[in-house]
Amino acid sequence: GNLAAYQVTISESIYQCDATARSLQINTTNHWITQFIFPLKTYCISVVAITLGFGVSSEPWYLQAHESSIFELHLTGLGSCRKWLDSNSEHKVEAMVENLVQVLNSYCLCNLQTFYLGDTHFVCDDRDESRAIFQGRIAGTSTTQSPDLIIYLQRWVNTAPTIVVQGLLLYVDDECEVALYDFGTNTSCIVTSSPTSTVETRDTNHGSDLNTAAAIAGSIIAILIILAGILIATFIVIYVFKPKKVSNLKFPQESALIPKQGTINRIYGDFDGENEGSFNTYDIVY
Repeated sequence: GNLAAYQVTISESIYQCDATARSLQINTTNHWITQFIFPLKTYCISVVAITLGFGVSSEPWYLQAHESSIFELHLTGLGSCRKWLDSNSEHKVEAMVENLVQVLNSYCLCNLQTFYLGDTHFVCDDRDESRAIFQGRIAGTSTTQSPDLIIYLQRWVNTAPTIVVQGLLLYVDDECEVALYDFGTNTSCIVTSSPTSTVETRDTNHGSDLNTAAAIAGSIIAILIILAGILIATFIVIYVFKPKKVSNLKFPQESALIPKQGTINRIYGDFDGENEGSFNTYDIVY
């Protein structure tokens, strides 16, 4: 029959093209379409010719996500990580992603966008309540591979920078590596004392130490007062109430005190099934 249109189906892949989700169907009479897709997701694409009924469907084309790398940043200066993440945690993640995109673009001039970063999240460091860890996955672009972006990120971290997230000034620990092989806490990063946060916080362990020191100091002062009283009393007895003539008087000695896949940049051209390094949009020819 006469060709009426093409039906293009773009689905997110769960397991190759055998299991998909969130399908988008586009009916068009054009021989090509331009459609935005995310760099860190995989897709299945198929085309069906529509005549009086449906024609034979094309074999699904499996579009792999572009290569990517996992990273993490160790942040200090929080009073309590868990309390900080109790409110607006999604907005804090978004703010962090925007900051990192600006940082990376200042190093590589690769026009990186926020959607090149995925699986981004904060976790609290169980070893120190005042520390947070920001982890995520970053996709390479058509000009810069993800391992190079990790290198740029490490260079920035080596400068011991600060970063503002929703009005809170945080310190990036320059002793910690950025590259990460799997999500989770990187225990190879040694925890040191954290800088003072711009938000007023209270360290209960530190307060306990201060209370102990104050108690010891108070005890020493009390002892000194008692000794002074004894000395004064001794002076009064000896020098005020002594007889006129005193011989062989001996004074007692004073006691001594010892007092812590596929880069997705927007391009335009015919797709021949062999281009694996382009993205943001794909031109699909059928």
